[in-house]
Amino acid sequence: MTAEILKMPSKDGVDLDKVYESLMQNYRDNPPQLSHTPNHVLTVLEVNFDAIAYNYLRIKQDFHGRICAAVVKCDAYGIGAENVSKKLYSVGCRHFFVATLDEAVTVRMALPEDAEILVFSGVLPGTEEIGRAHV
Repeated sequence: MTAEILKMPSKDGVDLDKVYESLMQNYRDNPPQLSHTPNHVLTVLEVNFDAIAYNYLRIKQDFHGRICAAVVKCDAYGIGAENVSKKLYSVGCRHFFVATLDEAVTVRMALPEDAEILVFSGVLPGTEEIGRAHV
């Protein structure tokens, strides 16, 4: 996806062009450092958490004041639920979906108490105490 596609018109007083430029400048100034990469590794996944934050803000803008939640199940699809949740929380996300109660515990431990964590599978019989403590 090109930068032109990502840059969208501003709504609700948020200048997403400025947000985008700031995120990209930060990325250029602080490129990811590849370390401990064995010679036999042919693929490296590079995750730009600022871009994740930008995408959340861009989508949230279209909700016009309604709740916009993040789905961070399966360890945020393999990129790290704790880090993704913390980054999204830092830009205003307060609602997080996970698949299982153990994922809810992980995200709960990473975020302040005002974050709402919702579990797709629900709280299963025998896990009610854990659910009350962490969800």
